[in-house]
Amino acid sequence: MKRVIVVLIVFLFVTQIPAQTLEGFWSIPWKSSISETKMMMEGKGQFTNSTITNALSYPNIVFAERTGKLSLFFDSDRFYCSNFTIIPIKNNALKEYTNLKNDLIKKYNKPSKDKEEYLYPYEKGDGHEETAISGNYTKIDSSWWFDDSNAIILSLSSEDYKISITLSYYCGEIMKERMQNKSESINKDL
Repeated sequence: MKRVIVVLIVFLFVTQIPAQTLEGFWSIPWKSSISETKMMMEGKGQFTNSTITNALSYPNIVFAERTGKLSLFFDSDRFYCSNFTIIPIKNNALKEYTNLKNDLIKKYNKPSKDKEEYLYPYEKGDGHEETAISGNYTKIDSSWWFDDSNAIILSLSSEDYKISITLSYYCGEIMKERMQNKSESINKDL
């Protein structure tokens, strides 16, 4: 009898946990049109004069209490990707990355993938992490994958000794379509 009660309690608990999904970025639903997205951003007090085809760019945005550049991308007038890029304070990149990662963990739990690798001659904990990061001797990123195939990817990288932290949100359905179309295009060319 105790087994039945335990199984019943576990079943009820498991069925009450909703599947975790990612329905968009910053209250902008996936597949929103460019004009709908512009209006939603204007409602947040953000305006753009971006003329890039299939993208909206906001060079100075405050998101999650951090200032950076926001780019929103569209495929066939459907919102599918956002990139929020922060330029960290010198010698503070790893701390800023870790703080943002911890904020994401609070909301979405532990990442599906978490990588912090250092390339020779550097090692984690050697006191030269910031030098390794600025010299592009690291591979540091975390990703959260959701039941609806959508994803969040947080990365810390450097190019020409300019360090950046990028937080990207992706619509899995449209990304899959884009990859399939690209593959078909390559095969057609070949």
